[in-house]
Amino acid sequence: MKSLSLIKCFKYQKTVYVNCLLAIILMVMSCGSQEKLIENNVLKIDNPPKDLESFEKLMWIRNADGIIVINKKNLNKIHRSTQTGEDEYFSFLQSYAIRLTASSKQPIAKKFSFSENAYVAGYAVEYLYKCQKRIKNGDLFKDTKFINRFLAPWNANKYNREFKKHDYYGLKLLKKHHLEHFWEYPEQDTVPSIKRIVE
Repeated sequence: MKSLSLIKCFKYQKTVYVNCLLAIILMVMSCGSQEKLIENNVLKIDNPPKDLESFEKLMWIRNADGIIVINKKNLNKIHRSTQTGEDEYFSFLQSYAIRLTASSKQPIAKKFSFSENAYVAGYAVEYLYKCQKRIKNGDLFKDTKFINRFLAPWNANKYNREFKKHDYYGLKLLKKHHLEHFWEYPEQDTVPSIKRIVE
């Protein structure tokens, strides 16, 4: 009787160990799948995308948990390849940043919450500034203040709060330029003012 219960206990433990081992193997395999997905979206400098929707697939992915992962390898390739403001990938990055921060909700920005939008746009502007350092003097984009996208009166406080909340996502150029050019806009009045008639 005792040996029977020991056998049952051993079988149970064996099943638990096997299940734990399988769970560990699956976790290890899924950790690499995110990198593989990013590697599949490799930017080919000789073969630029046709439109912004194709470009954004090279810039970020949404992982299985719904979290946005920025493809830094591709952004670094854009940075290394940029020589002028006319370079195709630089133009795509510039246009993409404009679409994300436009006052009217562009189709591209509709897929993001405000926090996600600020995160992706923050990376776009960070890399625009990185690319700008490689652009020659006299180029139209050499002195552009890309940070102005976040300083419009209707959005400045929202971006300011979001960037500070996440410590600028660790993006040094975004932080430097934002702190240099941001000025505090008064919060919008939520209570309509009473108009007084002066006689």
